Amino acid sequence: MQRILIILLCTSLLSGCNLWLAAALGVGAAAGYYYKHDSRSFAQINTDQNISAEINTALYRQPGVTPSKIQIYTYNGKVTLEGTVDTEDARIRALDIAKNTRGVNEVQSSIRVVSPYN
Repeated sequence: MQRILIILLCTSLLSGCNLWLAAALGVGAAAGYYYKHDSRSFAQINTDQNISAEINTALYRQPGVTPSKIQIYTYNGKVTLEGTVDTEDARIRALDIAKNTRGVNEVQSSIRVVSPYN
């Protein structure tokens, strides 16, 4: 499979094919590698990605929470939140959102409260 992708990539580059096609093939190969080396099923990986996306979307709807400062990692329904927020209230709201998201079994937090004035 990898040989086929390499041949397609080289052929497309040598023939003047669109660089975006070559990039897409590379991304597809990387995704295949990722799924092959993850112990979760494809369905579980998809579920975990959906959980992270749902939490991220809900965080964007919360006033006083800056989602770009919070990283969300989900593995088998276990969510880990890392990053910083400006207030304790924002930290609590982020945790509540994660805990109340469908499919979440457990939430761990490494969110730190950092004053925006420091």
